[in-house]
Amino acid sequence: MKIPETIKTNEPATEDIILNTASELGIILPEDLNNFYKKSNGAEGTLGTQGYIQIWPIDTLSERNKKMETTSNLPESIIFASNGGSFNYGYSAERGNEHYFMVDPISMKDDIFEGGKTLEELFARIGDGVLERMNLE
Repeated sequence: MKIPETIKTNEPATEDIILNTASELGIILPEDLNNFYKKSNGAEGTLGTQGYIQIWPIDTLSERNKKMETTSNLPESIIFASNGGSFNYGYSAERGNEHYFMVDPISMKDDIFEGGKTLEELFARIGDGVLERMNLE
């Protein structure tokens, strides 16, 4: 996966940090997110004409997800990024329904938008401003 040029990257995360964090979170990171962290331990910038993203350093994810009570609100999911304001971005590892999503950090369960099956698709949807509300019923 190619990281968009409009995103400012950091130094890569080490394999040990990636594995330890995944273990702490109790989730297997998707291959594309895992590879992203191998290239950049967090990043920030604009996407397309409509979007902005702050991808948090992987070594901060365990603490952030504990504080947000992600596992209680969104089982089998992690939150790994923000739009710098009113929404967070996450990944659901629910077997057979793995996907990226955007969620309101306050309501967590109520305002969830489909982000796609890949990190690249999430970036494209954020950049185009095209995220569709998920039907959770």
